[in-house]
Amino acid sequence: MDSYPEFIGLGFTARSHGYWAVERAKMAENRVLGTLSRAGPGISYFVLSTCSRLEAILGGPRDSLDGVFDAVRKTLKDHVSSEPSVYKGYGLVDHVLRVFSGMESPALFEIDVASQAKASLRDSLSRGSVNKALYVFIREAIDLSIDLRRSLGLDGSTGIPELSVMAVREALGDLDGLRISIVGTGEVGRRVASYLKRLGLNSISIIGRSRTSAESLAKLLGLSSAYSLEELGSVIGASDLLFLVTSSREPIVGRHHIDGWEGVIVDLGMPRNMDPSLIPDLQGSYMWLEDLEILSTKILADLYSLLPKAEELLRIYSGRLQSIFTIERIREALRDYARLYEEIRRREIDRAIEKLGLGERDREILDLVTSSIMNKALGALGSIVERGVW
Repeated sequence: MDSYPEFIGLGFTARSHGYWAVERAKMAENRVLGTLSRAGPGISYFVLSTCSRLEAILGGPRDSLDGVFDAVRKTLKDHVSSEPSVYKGYGLVDHVLRVFSGMESPALFEIDVASQAKASLRDSLSRGSVNKALYVFIREAIDLSIDLRRSLGLDGSTGIPELSVMAVREALGDLDGLRISIVGTGEVGRRVASYLKRLGLNSISIIGRSRTSAESLAKLLGLSSAYSLEELGSVIGASDLLFLVTSSREPIVGRHHIDGWEGVIVDLGMPRNMDPSLIPDLQGSYMWLEDLEILSTKILADLYSLLPKAEELLRIYSGRLQSIFTIERIREALRDYARLYEEIRRREIDRAIEKLGLGERDREILDLVTSSIMNKALGALGSIVERGVW
């Protein structure tokens, strides 16, 4: 029988390590996934990668987890000098609820983290990288985090795309008359453009990897200016405000794009879409995710005022998730016990048939009776355990 199943979480977060460390860790994301995919049977894993974190939750027998944990940590160590945070037991339960409810997000209480966790869980299922116990734990954590937000009276939320526009308005004031360009045609780019349009701003250009992708988004939003990345230099030159929102692992804006340019750049890339070596030259006209989080304390002051109540609710919901976690682990142990018992039961029936000279009819009766007794006993034990936990 396998040793008792365990969960352990590790990773880098902006709250604990800073955005620079998260950026370095995300450079190793594909290598981390490769390391996990080679972990072998019995190990399951869930990875959450957002603009403010790269974290993995591993599940499996205690005697197998240590080796996988060390391999992942070594992979990350090649890119980030600091050690990842590690979460176990109740600390892990508390942490995942904080993360999924948006309590540690740059845009406080954003619902996007729960949505990203759902998408990651679906991907994990399609890869076959999560077992039942880990799947139930993550799914319940997502659901409880949404309940926590509702208990605070929160329905919709402000996400990073919307916060970025709010932050620019906080820094620059009225954006009327500015020529705005958005580099990136994904979900974040669409939301930035949509929010700008809701503010009555229409002088917006969309830049995509291809002109076709840019035109598709521009048409969807009722905009007329669309360009490809090959035209980036000329578009930047004709812009006052530039949003960088691509998922590129390499910088897409270099020195030749901004020489002599006096506009403002808002970079939502993680890793950054702007060559980091050029940022000091921009003299305060560059905003990244860490700048947004600083400004958010003023912009989202009403949400920050809810944090004390959120901490109180967190204790309640953490207790619920801990109970679910405990029950699922006990169920897993009972399933292991049932498998072991089944092996012993069949072996002992065979021995009894042979020793007592019984026939096939006797075998059927013994099989039926012993199986029924064990199923009832396990069912009763499971019910007693659940009542005791709750």
